[in-house]
Amino acid sequence: MIIKNILAFLIYFALVFIVLAVGFFAYLKWFQPAFNFPKPTGKYAVGIKTYHWIDNQRKETFSEDPGHPHRELMVKIWYPAEDSLREIANTPYAPYFIDYFKNNKSLIWLLLTRPMFTYAKPALPLVHDVSQFPVIIFSPGFRGILDGNTSKCEELASHGYIVIGTSHPYDNSVVQFPDGRIIDGLASIAKRKSRSGEGPMQEAKIIDDSAEIWFADIQFILKQLDHLAQDKSSIFYQRVDQNNIGMVGHSMGGSTAIQTALFDDRIKAIVNLDGALFGPKITKKLDKPCMVLLSESGVKFYERPFTQREWKTYGINSAEEERTLKETSYIPILAQLEQSAQHDFYTFVIKGTGHFDFSDLALLKVASPIVNIIAILKGSIIKVGPINGTKATKIINEYLLAFFNKYLKEIPSELLDSKKKKYAEVELR
Repeated sequence: MIIKNILAFLIYFALVFIVLAVGFFAYLKWFQPAFNFPKPTGKYAVGIKTYHWIDNQRKETFSEDPGHPHRELMVKIWYPAEDSLREIANTPYAPYFIDYFKNNKSLIWLLLTRPMFTYAKPALPLVHDVSQFPVIIFSPGFRGILDGNTSKCEELASHGYIVIGTSHPYDNSVVQFPDGRIIDGLASIAKRKSRSGEGPMQEAKIIDDSAEIWFADIQFILKQLDHLAQDKSSIFYQRVDQNNIGMVGHSMGGSTAIQTALFDDRIKAIVNLDGALFGPKITKKLDKPCMVLLSESGVKFYERPFTQREWKTYGINSAEEERTLKETSYIPILAQLEQSAQHDFYTFVIKGTGHFDFSDLALLKVASPIVNIIAILKGSIIKVGPINGTKATKIINEYLLAFFNKYLKEIPSELLDSKKKKYAEVELR
């Protein structure tokens, strides 16, 4: 009798827990107000145009699809626009990305707990109070998405920049083409990892192999930009300032920005958002202005002693091997690049940040209580830090704007060059 009572109590407790959990998730998912991305602070509204570009000069090396043999990119352009409703956020955030996780990874979809909206709108007219606008190319990270830095692209466009965000199919997590085809980059990466073996060193080799492809993607985008500027049917006809092109990237995209600037004179200034350097070993001196924003967690990871588990993960067998690994990590390599640079070079560390706080995932911490709880309790799972996501986004946006204003518009920057500190979270390294 006692056992039956205990079992009945346990079953009752389990049912109550399930009901409460379902109710909690239902509230988070369907009954919260929508989450709006930060409103752009510039004087312009922001328009968006999306392009599907096919590079007929390059074969797609990650796929053997005979119907689509050439390299294809999805590209989104954020631009200064005219719109009387610029204060309203009503454009759904990356719906292809949300739908992919809803259909394929439902647990992650549950973490994206409420609808999210941005301010940029399609098909708006380009403003006419300026004859030409400087250009900024944005490259996402490995496993990132085309829209993964929307908050930064909207902010820059609102201040008078044409911002070109690109995808890198098979290395980005999700890319959707106009015909409905979805490139599952996570599956492609997993397939390649199964051939090369697990572990961070093997993944670094995979990324190295993609570096040349990403560089070629940017070269193709620059070629297409030239076509847009000369196409009389394009809203960008004669409106592109091709003498002032900058580039910014997150993670692998930041590495691509630096590699591109080293070999392409069209790129005048670059920003690396917490990106290690992949691809060919850098032998040239950087002669363009550069800014590097680093996560505190990344810097501390290489400054503290590794654990035994990390020794096993990285295949380390001695203190000397650990020291060698740290000396060849991205932190000292970036420092060497800065020491040899022939132009202005800024390196800042933002306290409280993890790697993905330099993407829109910082805002998902704010939008989703569950993501925020995970970030606080165990940020390493999703590689974000304890910093408030809105605050992190605001800081990064201000530094991006100050840097590109200085080097593409010749506007002096007190934020970059004054000894007076605006944000306690930012340290000059």
